[in-house]
Amino acid sequence: MKIKTLISTIAMVLATTTAQSEIQKFEAIAINNSNHFFYPNLNLDGLNEINISVDKQIKEGHPMPSFDIKRVEFNFPNANNLVASNFTKVPDMPDTYRAIVTSPWVFKKVMIELRSFDFFDTTHFNYQVKVIESTSHINNLEQSEGVDLFMGDAELNNITNAKVVDVVRTRYLDKPLTLRLLNQAGLNGINIEAIWMGHGTKILTIPFPVYPEQKPVSLSLTTVFDDQFIKVRLDNAYHGPETPDESLRNLLEQAFGPLPYPEPVMP
Repeated sequence: MKIKTLISTIAMVLATTTAQSEIQKFEAIAINNSNHFFYPNLNLDGLNEINISVDKQIKEGHPMPSFDIKRVEFNFPNANNLVASNFTKVPDMPDTYRAIVTSPWVFKKVMIELRSFDFFDTTHFNYQVKVIESTSHINNLEQSEGVDLFMGDAELNNITNAKVVDVVRTRYLDKPLTLRLLNQAGLNGINIEAIWMGHGTKILTIPFPVYPEQKPVSLSLTTVFDDQFIKVRLDNAYHGPETPDESLRNLLEQAFGPLPYPEPVMP
């Protein structure tokens, strides 16, 4: 009995201290790349795709998330892709992550370095890849040295599949309308998927900035006279604020185009 109690207590402690973890995927846009031509048969021109997978964690008592780079892939049109994992955050360099890849292409060892303070949509980041010529005896990443292979900068575009966190069903202009609140939100606003019979599916955006420590958790709908209004409750480490009421009609018109006015409701 005492053992069961001890196990339950440990489980409760772990549950309260475990971080909320979410794998997010990004693609690079606006890539600005340059490379060094010191190996004639390796063509690194035209780097057209960089894919990054990041583990985003929010710990209790620390509303700002921390990040762990899980995987980075550089795609070249005229060379094999370069894939790196097992990134390590460099001590005393809060924005720098490094990983060593062995035997890529014709090189025995290269180092991939990414520099970014955080990983959010539209965040600017830098990257640098070196051919390693020397390392410390303890294989310390901070002391790795080599010749630049390619480098550049780009912006992050979040391509993580959105999750539905709440659903509200109603009717508008006498057609069934389903509103699905999505967990993806940012400084540009909160996204709601609208599935409207006879009109199709569009994304409605509530222009309310959502900061990293916040997340949409619920959607509510109220009717006032001939219009309906929606608002979203957010959750964070401190409290759960709500967005101001937004006219459903206005949001639908922004997404679907001009709409006729609904027939007035007779008493």
